[in-house]
Amino acid sequence: MSPELFISGHVSKASDVYAYGILLYEVITGQRAYAGVPVPLLPHEVARQGLRPTWPTDVPASFRDLQKLAEACWSQTP
Repeated sequence: MSPELFISGHVSKASDVYAYGILLYEVITGQRAYAGVPVPLLPHEVARQGLRPTWPTDVPASFRDLQKLAEACWSQTP
């Protein structure tokens, strides 16, 4: 769920863009975006603390443009 959705409870284009960025991360890495973060803490960590997924160091160079796109989608200041 996007930070906007956690805070306001409303679905918007911004929440769709955030979700797309998270989807890109998961497709590129094959990992869950917030694996290891307890579900009850996730809203606070994402919406209030600005938690975002950490890219593995072995992401192929051919995916760098998609990596930048994903980061732009989940930016705190879109």
